[in-house]
Parts: sequence; structure tokens; C-alpha cells
Amino acid sequence: MPHDVHHKLMQFIEISKDGYLIFDELDRISFINQTFAGIIGFDVNTALGMTFEQLIRHNTATKTGWHVESDDLEAWIADAQIKRHTEEFRLLEVDSWDGRWFLLSEQSLPTNELLVHAKEITEQKALEAKLLTTQEKLRELALTDELTGIANRRSFVDSVKVELNRQDRQHTPAALLILDMDFFKRVNDTYGHQAGDEVLQQVGRLIGKQLRPYDIFGRIGGEEFAIFLADTDKELAYLIAERLRISIYNTPIRFANMTLSVSASIGLCEHLVGSGFQNMYEKADIGLYQAKKLGRNQVCIAVA
Repeated sequence: MPHDVHHKLMQFIEISKDGYLIFDELDRISFINQTFAGIIGFDVNTALGMTFEQLIRHNTATKTGWHVESDDLEAWIADAQIKRHTEEFRLLEVDSWDGRWFLLSEQSLPTNELLVHAKEITEQKALEAKLLTTQEKLRELALTDELTGIANRRSFVDSVKVELNRQDRQHTPAALLILDMDFFKRVNDTYGHQAGDEVLQQVGRLIGKQLRPYDIFGRIGGEEFAIFLADTDKELAYLIAERLRISIYNTPIRFANMTLSVSASIGLCEHLVGSGFQNMYEKADIGLYQAKKLGRNQVCIAVA
């Protein structure tokens, strides 16, 4: 390489915002630019001659430079040394104690020297984290009923189907409740849709507070809720349904300057091994129809 080209290349490396480093055949730092020295928490002269192991131990002890996230530093160093000396090329993301992130590339040479390049990617990592958060929020929105904040129909059905498979394998009891608000159209027509929305929101919260952590609860229609009770036989399911019905009937709904009294009818179906969600839903719906037909504000068990 012509001298002037070599000189310009070295000038470029020295002023580059990327880090450049060379480990010699004895794994000592034989070259490092100012940027890389700053990344690992040293000045250039101090870093020269330092081995990779010395560098990592110093960074860990002083909490500067590279951040090694491991409870066993010895094992981490041993594993890193194997990879550094057996893989011809490595590309990895590493973070530093000051919170910055870097894309690190390591290229080994036939002379056993190791060329290392470091490019800061802190902004990209922040954007990546933001995108992941956004994706999680979108996924949650896709599975959540916008009005009540509980599971929507799709999420409820999917969760119940998974649980039914477990119930079938273990031959344990379960039950499905379908709860429908009585005379809900009358609420909307008399007080307006905002009042109707408030009824659904408050009833949703009321029910949710009384369920067990493992019960599956969702809004599956306009004024219709569903509850899947795992590991629950028909008798216990009926007691739970009755408790919910009475609680709804005895809890006034406050909206604006008004107090509304509401009630709900509930259809109940026990789970039989091998019966899928659709079969359970149809039977619970029959129980709900019976409750409505008999005067509303009651629980009816569908005949299996």
C-alpha cells in the first residue's frame, strides 16, 4: 500500500466515530483507535498491551466499558475465548455500562490476530424497543374488548379451547357461563348509549373482581359476557353464577346524576370430556334462553 494511502487510512481510522481494535497473536491489544478506547473506558496508551481477559476483568470490577451480564464471570470468559479463537467471523450486539449499545464484528486472521470493529447502535436499539412495545400494545388491543378492557370474543374462545384440551387430558370438571344483561335495549333507548356503555363497563369490573385468577372472562357480544370456570363442577359453577347474579342485581350502576338498577340472566353448561367449545356454547346458550323465558334474573343449567 502506498505510503500516502496508508497515512490517509490511518487518519480516517483515528477520526472515525466507529471503533477499531486489533488483538495480536498473544491476545494483547496491538492497535486501538481513540473511539474504541473510549468505549472500553481507557485511553489509547493504557489499553495497548492489555489482553482480552484483563480488559473484561477490569471492566467488570470498575463497571466501565463492556457490560458482562453473567453470574459466573470465569465461565463467561472461558466461553468467549473459545468462540473468539474458533470462529472465523462473529457478529454480535454488546452493551456498555453507560447504557450504550454496539454492533461488534470480529474477524480472525491466519496469523491468529483478531480484528475488531465496533459501531454504536444505541438509537437503533431504542427504536427496536419502541417497536416491540408498539407491537405488544397492538397485540393486546387485538385481543381486548375496547369498551370493557377484558378479553374480546376471539381471545376468549382461543383461551377456552386451549384450556378445554387440558381439561380433556386430565379429565377434570369445567363449566361455561353465558351472562346476558336483562332489558339492555331499554337502557340504551331510555338513557342513551353512553349509559349502556357505562353499565357494561361497571358490570365487567364487578364480575372481574369476583372471579378467580385462573377463570377466563370475556365479552363475546353486545351485552353478553362469558366465563369459563376450569376445575369446577356443575354444583360449584352454579353457586358462582348465583353469586354473580345477586351481586349484579344488588349493585346500583351510577351514571351522571342517575342510579340505574340492572340484572342479568345466566346460562350454565358443564363440560363433558370430548365436547368442544362450540358444543358447550350452544348448550349454555340454551340455558340462557331458559333463564330469559322463565322471567330473567336467574341462572339455568342446560341439560347435558
